[in-house]
Amino acid sequence: MLSIINELRRRNVFRVAGAYAVVGWLMAQISVTLETSLNLPSWFDTVIVSTLLLGFPIALLLAWAFEITPDGVKRSTSPNGTDDRPAFKFLDLAMISGLVLVTIAVGYQLTTHSTGQNGNAVTVDIDPSDTDPASIAVLPFVDLSDTSDQEYFSDGLSEELLNVLAQVDGLKVASRTSSFSFKDRNEDITQIADALSVAHVLEGSVRKSGTRLRITAQLVRAEDGFHIWSETYDRDLDDVFAIQDDISNRILDELRGRIMGDVDQVGVARVDPVAYDLVLRAREVNSTYSVSNLEAASALYRQAIEIDPDYAVAYAGLAGVELLNSDAGGVHGSRPMTEVLPIAEPLLEKALSLAPESPQVWMRIGLMRQFSGDFPGAEEAYLEAAELQPNVGLNNYAVLLDRSGRLNEAIAVLKQEREFNPRSAPEHNNLVRYLLQAGRLDEARRTMDFVKTEFPDVQGRFSAALYDALVLAEEGRWADSVRTAEHAYRETPNAEATVNQLGFSYMIVREYEKVMSLGSPIFSIFVLGLTGNADQALDQLQPFLASGSARGQLRAGAIDLAATDRDWQLIADTLAPEWPASDGVEPCSDQDYPHFSVVAAYKELGRTEQFELVIACWNEVLEFRRANGYNDSNEWVDRGAYLALRGQTDEAFDAFDRAAEPAITNIFFEDWIDILSLSEHPRGHKLLDDYYTHLNAERAKLDLPAIDR
Repeated sequence: MLSIINELRRRNVFRVAGAYAVVGWLMAQISVTLETSLNLPSWFDTVIVSTLLLGFPIALLLAWAFEITPDGVKRSTSPNGTDDRPAFKFLDLAMISGLVLVTIAVGYQLTTHSTGQNGNAVTVDIDPSDTDPASIAVLPFVDLSDTSDQEYFSDGLSEELLNVLAQVDGLKVASRTSSFSFKDRNEDITQIADALSVAHVLEGSVRKSGTRLRITAQLVRAEDGFHIWSETYDRDLDDVFAIQDDISNRILDELRGRIMGDVDQVGVARVDPVAYDLVLRAREVNSTYSVSNLEAASALYRQAIEIDPDYAVAYAGLAGVELLNSDAGGVHGSRPMTEVLPIAEPLLEKALSLAPESPQVWMRIGLMRQFSGDFPGAEEAYLEAAELQPNVGLNNYAVLLDRSGRLNEAIAVLKQEREFNPRSAPEHNNLVRYLLQAGRLDEARRTMDFVKTEFPDVQGRFSAALYDALVLAEEGRWADSVRTAEHAYRETPNAEATVNQLGFSYMIVREYEKVMSLGSPIFSIFVLGLTGNADQALDQLQPFLASGSARGQLRAGAIDLAATDRDWQLIADTLAPEWPASDGVEPCSDQDYPHFSVVAAYKELGRTEQFELVIACWNEVLEFRRANGYNDSNEWVDRGAYLALRGQTDEAFDAFDRAAEPAITNIFFEDWIDILSLSEHPRGHKLLDDYYTHLNAERAKLDLPAIDR
């Protein structure tokens, strides 16, 4: 036996075996990497490893039969009876070290990986950590089509997979907004997973040519980037739903029993593939929310319904774009909501009859009910959607809670939302706004700084610069707010939100000419009122109010403008009685109701009964808001005005002083002080002096002249 070992050493068989093992293992690892990065077929790494295994005994035979000499490769000669074994050299030490490292690596893989039921799929056990092991993010699949014009399809396929997986009990799936925030960003899978707090990532690519598809999908363990499973599908477009089924269920197969409990197989609803393609196109077109794109998306959804009259998602999508193309607060269109609701409602009734357990349908129902003023019904719909799909996205629900005066709940919903949606600019920016309303400036600033770091390229409605301008205004840094809002406006001058924020920032520093230059009819109307032309302002506001669907803020603005003109009769006899009740909510209990101006009108006209009724209602609203967390400057101005009208002057000034910490941003504040006959009171005089001192200091930073009281 010893002589055989010596002969093997003499012929360098051990060295060849060691070198082959080290190099072969490295080639196997490289093949896995190349398969992923170059989107090679799933059998590529299998072929490489199989070839390496077959080559191993051949290499040993060649090492036994031949040896390398200064004169070339020759057949090995028999031993001459002397001990001519090669001495133990550095090469042997290096080879042994390499073999030890390979053994450790392979041993680790063998203890953590096992062959899957399909033979070429690898499964992984996840060690417990802060990240839920049963969690996944679906990244947008890459469009590899020759014409590079199928991104809408690859994005849509990714979203469909995400929605299917998100409805599996026990599986946490990062939301679309967060997953898609990494689109076109060449970041490491481990870093992406860390940002999304998930243990697995599904990535892939789509190559679409006519009706032919080639879809590659890979499930990656985020901890170390190891491919748990991968597959390539070469099919016709008609098979896209079967592909989605297979990908989803293969993922569940890998997670079932080890990371998750037993879960049922999932299935994707079958629809006409042409209609499916139109819906994906409509989603892509609708992503920018411009009026023209909303109309284009509406046309695509209608085509899809014509082709497949039983396509629930198409009905829900069409209803959604119709609602967004309305004059409801916070959206993008100008069509009166009274015209839009009769269109949206039957569409959603049809969608619900076709897919009663579709979270997307329930979300659109919630939006419709919210816009129509049915807040309890909207809340029921949003919660039903979240029950069906936990990561469905509850930003609109948070807006509803705020609109209902339930600020603490709105903040809690958005903070909880970050579990599924940690990378969403809309949710974070609304959280900033609600923290400001709660008077939590430090927390709002920290959140805003995170938004600026993580979402610096978000533009339009949820621009980081836009919300930063809002924070700066509340912090009393009005000049910085103007500059930041101007930056947001330069990025997207046609976005309503950026126009509104810049107009607001200009109004705070009383740059009324610049407000007018923005071309916003609403801002122009308010500038007229603030510069002593209330009659003209009210005349221009009438068409908006006459539409029958004017936003609460506009109705309130009309009453406040009449108050600047001291037209108490108009307020008491016309504007206040026309304030509509909505679903049992009394007008004076509406969060938008302009209590101050209405109460002041009744007081000036000596209408004691109406005065007492509305001021009692105002007190209820203030107490409700206080209990629900509202604590910003505007809230303290309201409290101060209420106390002043109740005759509690000292308490009123205490509230106004609190409102001035750090700054008062209510554009009607000075006029309210005058209506309350407090401007000549010593504390009122000081309050206004301090206000103008701050105003002129901020104007000076903008190289603007001072304004006299």
